[in-house]
Amino acid sequence: MNRDKRLWIRVNQKEKEELDLLANGYKNTSHFVRSCIFNNFSNPINPVDFIRVMDEVSLDMKKIGNNINQVAKYVNQRKDTPSDNLLMEYNNLLDSYIKIQIRLEKAYGKMITKAIQ
Repeated sequence: MNRDKRLWIRVNQKEKEELDLLANGYKNTSHFVRSCIFNNFSNPINPVDFIRVMDEVSLDMKKIGNNINQVAKYVNQRKDTPSDNLLMEYNNLLDSYIKIQIRLEKAYGKMITKAIQ
């Protein structure tokens, strides 16, 4: 679609700075503003921030998942009762995994909330 019509608006310095900050991650400020207006977003999701958070969370979950698997494999191979230290490590790993899962759920919840506003 050819965009051949221009729309001019006036903002103060503080508004311009806030607009630039919100538009970070979009192709340009015009793309951001069109997304806000035509996609009914009052506060659209910044794709760069979202992808960064998802990458961090996914990597953390993968590392912890690998550690959990290593502990489970060790316990299964030994066939005896695991030590208290090993059980504590396993519980700490599971706790970390759950905390990261909660971060992930919050990020998705934030994305969904912004999308339906």
